[in-house]
Amino acid sequence: MMHLKLLLLLAPFAAAPQDAEMPDLTAGLWSGGYGVPDGDEPRWSSMYARFERDGEELVADLNPGRAEPLRVEVALDGDELSFAHPGEERDVKYSLRYADGALRGTRREGRETEPVLLVHEPLFDDAKLASCAGVYGVDDEHRISVVKSKHLILTDFGRGHHRVLYVTGEDELSAGPAFALPEPSELTVAFERDEAGEVVGLTLREAAGATFRAKRRPDLRTEPFAFQTADDLTIRGTLTLPAGDGPHPAVVWVHGSGRASRAGGGVWAQFFPDRGFAFLAVDKRGVGESDGKYEMPDGGHDNVPHMMRRARDVRSAVAALKARDDVDGEEVGLSGISQAGWVIPLAAEHGEVAFCITLSGGATRIGYESRFSKLAAENESSAKNRTIDEAYAAMEDFRPRDYDFRKHFAAVSCPALWLYGDRDRSNPSRLCVELIEAIAREGGNDFTVKLFPTANHGLKVARLGGARESAMLGRYEPELFVTAVRWLKEKSFGPR
Repeated sequence: MMHLKLLLLLAPFAAAPQDAEMPDLTAGLWSGGYGVPDGDEPRWSSMYARFERDGEELVADLNPGRAEPLRVEVALDGDELSFAHPGEERDVKYSLRYADGALRGTRREGRETEPVLLVHEPLFDDAKLASCAGVYGVDDEHRISVVKSKHLILTDFGRGHHRVLYVTGEDELSAGPAFALPEPSELTVAFERDEAGEVVGLTLREAAGATFRAKRRPDLRTEPFAFQTADDLTIRGTLTLPAGDGPHPAVVWVHGSGRASRAGGGVWAQFFPDRGFAFLAVDKRGVGESDGKYEMPDGGHDNVPHMMRRARDVRSAVAALKARDDVDGEEVGLSGISQAGWVIPLAAEHGEVAFCITLSGGATRIGYESRFSKLAAENESSAKNRTIDEAYAAMEDFRPRDYDFRKHFAAVSCPALWLYGDRDRSNPSRLCVELIEAIAREGGNDFTVKLFPTANHGLKVARLGGARESAMLGRYEPELFVTAVRWLKEKSFGPR
């Protein structure tokens, strides 16, 4: 039975007839990962390998470019190779074989064995890939962002795709069905250059048949940004600016829970500036380059006093942006995810902000969120867990008595957009929607609420909705960014 189970796990990466001979292992990069992208417990972790000769020995740097890449000796026997490195508890052992343009095999740690897939990118060139980074426009609503990390990462704001791009040829790349799963190919991207060699556009083709041609849009600008909090600490971050002199409308990004840095703005750091908004994302106090302590004086964090202090910091950020000549002080808004759902109303209730866009934001008493996330097993992704419907059913008689944020939501006088996913296993999105809609009915608040049926906490299309599945998902809710664009236009927010 164990042999049958392993064969089933390897099935997604079963090779076509083997190539005549293995290419030069030391040419370019080998990219992919390991895990089981399908089945009852979907998961996938990215992995890179760069091989080189050290005298007579073949060695590999695993995840090169990281702060501490692993350097291992490789045993090579024909088209088969193996290597090992220390794991958290036991050594991790790889057994791979070259076939059909890729290294395929297994990764074993203790009793767990997972399939491995590493495709060959002989033309991988960091500088050339970096020249492709930018935002591309298909039309007024449909934009495509390409960001350079280790690889290029594509985010299609019109179709929802969010994938790592793997080099297949000169200015040609492809993406697989999940975020960092290279095969089978579902998207191909060809970059176009002018006579001077500058990238001027791209063509995106979906395996299903749709093709989109996009022109490169003006480059975005970034600069360091710092401001003082009400208790005289310095918070530091990055301000991303659109093309032109301004004054620009602006957005302050409000992080979710945890020790978040300025990188937490993610794809929204391209989405908003491309739409003409300055975008500020910071290191939370006590994180990265920001002063102070993350914890409250009593050692607590991610509780109500912590959120209220965060809201004061957000108001300080808004005031600092309004003081700039290149920012339109009448049009500074807030956007954020998860815990930001509580923090944003606390920051907006005094009228300093022009609009709010909240993603999977907390709205109920925190007790509801804590109870729901445990019942729904938010940190897992298994078909064996309760369904989301069952988790809600188990909460029907639950009535927490902790802090009620309702009055802060009711005090928000600016237009606000609340976006949720119904496959969210972290936040009880259905209860949040009910609460926000009830507040708007009672107080006449200009609130727009939307629940996407197949989206998870990160507003990506999910099958199960848990955190372990989330890291591999390769598509945002297709209507997510379009909904935000249309709402901003409807409310007349944007460059004047």
